[in-house]
Amino acid sequence: MTSPRPIRDRALDNLQFIRSTMERAGSFTAVPGWGMVVVGATALAATWLALRQALAADWLAVWLGEAVLGVVVGGAAMVQKARAAKDPLLSGPGRRFGLSFLPPIVVGALLTIALYRAQLFSMMPGTWLLLYGTAVATAGAFSVRIVPLMGVCFMLLGTAALFTPFRWWPWFMAAGFGGLNIAFGFAIARRHGLIHERVRLAIVSALAVRDSLTFNELKALLKTSDGNLSVHARKLEDAEYITCDKSFEGRVPKTEYRLTALGRRALERYLDHMEALIRATRGR
Repeated sequence: MTSPRPIRDRALDNLQFIRSTMERAGSFTAVPGWGMVVVGATALAATWLALRQALAADWLAVWLGEAVLGVVVGGAAMVQKARAAKDPLLSGPGRRFGLSFLPPIVVGALLTIALYRAQLFSMMPGTWLLLYGTAVATAGAFSVRIVPLMGVCFMLLGTAALFTPFRWWPWFMAAGFGGLNIAFGFAIARRHGLIHERVRLAIVSALAVRDSLTFNELKALLKTSDGNLSVHARKLEDAEYITCDKSFEGRVPKTEYRLTALGRRALERYLDHMEALIRATRGR
């Protein structure tokens, strides 16, 4: 049985790979964590508003409006996140993510029409949660591991909602479209929304290969501007992924960066995920 390869060797071997695949890497993690938090908050507001509707048709109108708002907010957040990292959404894994996500959503829309015509409003919350969870779980195969888990949670909640009295719908809708979106959105934003960005990923990868690098060395290696490097390095500092030591060399100020144990573990998780995706893609 072979021992695991040191992170230094893996980072060195993958540094050129990371540079060449940064155009595609964002597609795996372009799920917008903070956008999901906003969608979750609007879903909680929709739950409160829908509770105050006397007619089932008005209740449905509130949730259809929330669905449109969720698509706008989530879509805008995803596009913004992809553009910030200069990653494509309509090619490679991003395209596969979208094509996997769309069919269950279309089925959900068609079933909503059928259930409305049959006046089966009690079936709608469970159906929506179940099919949305299916969309997230299937599309999540092309994203970070937490995304399919989120989909499974929605599916379990939807299954429970289908077999419980309709009067419980506020709890299921608030817990699903509100609570799950907020909880997983925070998790994605905090854990997966940091290191995947191209400059930050390159900083962490370079520091895994070298014990330390100065600001000017990183700038030359990454071919980026002073301001861009400063912004991304500060985000990594705030997350305690790297340390920054400021000193003087003669009269010239010197800024030196080192990778922390926390940053090293984050890079290991990222490399594990990328390598698993590569193996899955090659196996198809």
